Parts: sequence; structure tokens; C-alpha cells
Amino acid sequence: MSNSQTALTTCLPGWHRQAAPQLLSIRASHMPLVSACAASTLVVDGEPRLDSGGESVAPANLGTATHLCLTEHIKGNRLDWSDVANNYGVDSDELAKLARWGLDCWGELRQWYPQPDVEVPLEFTDESNGIRLTGHVDVLSVTPEQIRLADFKSGWVDADATQQLRAYGWLALHKFPTVPEVYAALVRFRDRRADGWVWSREQLTDWYSRFVEHLAGRTGPDPYNPGPHCRFCPRGAVCPAKTQLIAQAAHALTMMNGDGLPVEPARLAELVDKMALLTTVIDSARKLIKSTVQAAGGSLALGDGRELTVTTQDRRTLRVNADVRDYLAEKLPAEQWGQVVKASITELEKAVKSGVKRGGKGEAWMKTVADIEERDGIEVKQIERLEVRRSAPPQLEGPR
Repeated sequence: MSNSQTALTTCLPGWHRQAAPQLLSIRASHMPLVSACAASTLVVDGEPRLDSGGESVAPANLGTATHLCLTEHIKGNRLDWSDVANNYGVDSDELAKLARWGLDCWGELRQWYPQPDVEVPLEFTDESNGIRLTGHVDVLSVTPEQIRLADFKSGWVDADATQQLRAYGWLALHKFPTVPEVYAALVRFRDRRADGWVWSREQLTDWYSRFVEHLAGRTGPDPYNPGPHCRFCPRGAVCPAKTQLIAQAAHALTMMNGDGLPVEPARLAELVDKMALLTTVIDSARKLIKSTVQAAGGSLALGDGRELTVTTQDRRTLRVNADVRDYLAEKLPAEQWGQVVKASITELEKAVKSGVKRGGKGEAWMKTVADIEERDGIEVKQIERLEVRRSAPPQLEGPR
């Protein structure tokens, strides 16, 4: 594990006003964005807010479910992962995979965390600067010489999380004032690795002082620092810097033509950042429009012979449990079986029909579906779609 310190980076924004207007509350898990742009804390009452997650509900639920499996394991409790998956509405196989990776990581780290506590709440209030810092550490262990903490990441980590870890370390040092230093580990399940940093009390005191100075700049003449982190910011609807960045991103993409993409890595990376920003804006706008249509009863006339509607559809997904796995392994050739397990019902249908003569494909597929349903291998979820379609014509009236 490395022992290093890195520069300020970006992540999801997180802060909210307390009852006392001069006190600003910031969650440690949201420190990276606040550290990247002090203006992200300037949301005031009455400003419109888009969804600030930058992430759909499914990945968030999967992360929460994975954390639950790991923290309960550390406490000595054994959960049924299938029950957890059902409770959080996530794929049981994906949860099991992430949980196993997490257990493997914890097995390597366990020896360094004597008598570990999990989901430990921490809090620090700085009345003189009007700041309240809070957080929940995934794993915390304390020795006379060192506080040891770990933060679990079950998603794809695309940002430097050291600002979050520094905040946890600062909070932990205030909870245990006699311990001289902190070891913080960032545990990335998908990469099956952990990176660690050691910070002394003096180093984190200096870090916090610099953060206070940075935060004071949010009321200056130019507090904005636009960049890739803007796609996570709750100020998106009103921030002039983000508005300009969105316009620049849209212009850059619309100027692309048949000459091909830029080949310079730096320009390609910039293009990816612009697409991610626009995708977040589009997703957030779609959610707001959908909510408006639903509030109007599910249909909203557009005045030009069309209407905006929210329709509900059933989406079937393949649940490859042990019975289904055995059934498909016998039914399909090995090369097709490997592809289908990782794909969708559509791919399964293609694989089944490919081995049947014309005239019997439909019957073969219907029998396969029935067999899989008997093995509890098909999950039906309802999805809502936003659509523009022609309004129903007015009903004609007959002679009176």
C-alpha cells in the first residue's frame, strides 16, 4: 500500500443548511466536490434543484446492499444475499459477485483492524468558521499509536477519494484526541485492491486550515471552478459557470462531423467529460419532465395534435439461479451458454431458435420460457417510459 497525499479532486456534492443560517453542514463523503468548487455550497432556499446524484437508483441500491452484506459480515452476522437483493431490488448475482469480492478484500485487511467497529458516526463542529463536518466510516479500529479506518467502494471509482478520507481522518482524530496519526484505506471491490495513506495530526490540521480558506472563497467575486465535477452538482439549474460549460460541451459535440474523432488522448478525454456532463443534464431533465406529466395524470397535451405521456411496460430479465444454470448448460452448446449467462432474454431467444428448424422456432422458444419460469428464472419489472405520441382524435357525435 502506498503512503502518499494527492491534490484536490472531484466527487458528489453534499451539504445542507442547518437551522442556524451561519452554520454550513458538509458530509465527509461529499468533500471532494466542495473542495473542487466552493461555489457548490451556495444553493439557497428557492433555487430550483435538479437531481444531484449523477447516478441512477439501481447502482445506488446495489452499493447500499453490498455495504450491508460486508458490514454485517464484519459484525459476525451472516445474511442471505438473495434476501438482501430482493429487499433492495437489485440483481442477486451482481450482489453476490460484489459481496464476494468485498469479502476477499476484507480477508486481506482484517489483520490490521483489531476489534473493528462498522458504520461509525463522527461529527466535528467549528463554530468560529461556521462549519459542521459529519460522516459515517465503514470500518474503524483504534490502537494507542494509530487510528485505522477503511472506506468501501463497490462502484467504479472514477475520482480521487482522498478528500473524503482526509475528512474521515480529521473527524476520527477529534473523537480520539490522544492518538497521533491516522491510517486510511480506500477499498475498491471491483479492482480487488486497497490503497492506503497515513496522515499525522499536524498534516490534517494543516489540511483543514487550507480547506477553511478555500471555503471562504465561495463568497468572493469569482467562486466558480467549472470542470468534470459539475455533472454532480445540485446547483446545475442556476450555476452560471455550469450553464456555460454545458453550452460549450453541446457546441463541441454538434461541431463533430465526418472527419472523425480527435486522436490526441487529451482531447478524447475532454470529449468524454463533456458527454458525461450532458448525459447527466439530460437524465435529470427527463426525470423532471416525467414527474410533471405524472402529476398531470400521466398525459399532457402539447397543443399541436400530440401529447406527452408516461407509459408503463413490463421488462423481463433472466435470473440465472442454480436450477436455470443447470437447465441451460444442458440445453445450449458451451460457446452459446457462456454468452447467454452474461446477456439478456433476447440473446437467449436467439440462441434457442438458432438450433431449431423453421416452423418450430416459436414453439421451442415458448417451451424454453415455460421451463425457465418453472425454475423461477424470469423476473418481470415494470419500467416507465416518457413518450410523445399523437393525441387520440375527438369522438364523433351522431345526429341529435
